[in-house]
Amino acid sequence: MAKDPFSPGNGQPNPARTLLQFFPELVQEHEKAFIPRGEKIAPSDAVNHLESIFSKPYQEVEFLEVEEDVSISEADLEQIVAIIAAIASPPTSFAAIRNSRKWGKEKKSVLYLRNALSQLIDSNRLCGNEKDGFSVFNVNQ
Repeated sequence: MAKDPFSPGNGQPNPARTLLQFFPELVQEHEKAFIPRGEKIAPSDAVNHLESIFSKPYQEVEFLEVEEDVSISEADLEQIVAIIAAIASPPTSFAAIRNSRKWGKEKKSVLYLRNALSQLIDSNRLCGNEKDGFSVFNVNQ
């Protein structure tokens, strides 16, 4: 039996009732839920305890990069320039520089490479940035 498509509370059209008018096969009759004899609803303190287990406290984490007092070797600077110059399609991403096989087994730290790249950019041997990538500085530009 199709129901009136208007909400009884405010008289406005009700989309769900309208759909049921056109698609009566969607009407579902559910039995009333009951609690079996002998079972009890969990007390609210037990529910709160379970919810607290799954909630993670929010803790703001601040990342600080401390300047290293380690001087960057000229060999590492030359290696970075060589890695960037060897890339067929510049600019070269930071990840490509860091993960290059030319470093061998010794993978440089992120902070060390950032300091080295900054030094190379300041000395006009490279241009670019970490977001867009790095290229060997071209004097003809």
